[in-house]
Amino acid sequence: MNRNPDRTCCEPAVPARTTTRDCSTLDPMRLGLAVAATSLVLFLGCTLVLFALPHDRAVELFNNLLHGVNIEPILRPTPGLVPTILSGAATFILS
Repeated sequence: MNRNPDRTCCEPAVPARTTTRDCSTLDPMRLGLAVAATSLVLFLGCTLVLFALPHDRAVELFNNLLHGVNIEPILRPTPGLVPTILSGAATFILS
């Protein structure tokens, strides 16, 4: 074991980095973009599932995910491309 007699046991081997940024507050713009991007990724995941599965299987899957809430009356049988793009933009903007 290589010991340095000039260093005490409480002193770290590598000095800690000092930051000039104040970490006690959140940047509202970065937080908003992070929430919006996360919402958009979740929206795109749900949309891909809706496009990939047949209507009855998609209804069954989302009913199970929402613990028995019946979404069949509000789920379209064939989601269109333009409404999907507009809904994705609205999700990003409103998040």
